Amino acid sequence: MFMEERNWRAGVLAVAVAVVCGLSMGASGCQRTEADFQERQATNQLTERAFSTVGMPAIKSFTEKKFLKYLYELRDDPTFKTYTYNMDMTGRLHHICDSVGYGIPYSMQFSNPEKRAEWGGAGDTIPQAEPNGLFIPEGLSATWVLCTVPQGTPGSSGGVLPFYVEDTIIVSPVRLNAVDSYIPASAPLKNQGG
Repeated sequence: MFMEERNWRAGVLAVAVAVVCGLSMGASGCQRTEADFQERQATNQLTERAFSTVGMPAIKSFTEKKFLKYLYELRDDPTFKTYTYNMDMTGRLHHICDSVGYGIPYSMQFSNPEKRAEWGGAGDTIPQAEPNGLFIPEGLSATWVLCTVPQGTPGSSGGVLPFYVEDTIIVSPVRLNAVDSYIPASAPLKNQGG
């Protein structure tokens, strides 16, 4: 029922936009003009001339692509030890925890954030819920940090635990000089069965 109502509303919205466009700009207001066509044609000619004059860059080593591959591989390593910090308003670092990996943005989604919906021969993309049935908000500036918590830490049995952090964080593969630490430095990583 909900999806049918949402699809109906999206269809009504599309018709309303078309009507407003036609009424506010006149019959030709929503169409391309001859000037638009000539401008696009001139731009294409300049782009072709620039390409024939300059050509493509002579990339031989593909260094940046190699770096990106290396970063992807590091991010895929479940034992890649990092250190997570936040910074106060005076620029001093505060150690949040020893961590695994670089953190995961809260707005990252497990499934595709959009899906195709069709009604009456027309269609559009609409938001798709996550497997838990919830919709993740866009632009959320929070991060899940997988902290390694030592055995004996009050309130914890130790191991790798997720921390939700809304502050802007710095994640480093080397220990940085911090003024304090929220969680004591952890012992070596235990296998978490992942």
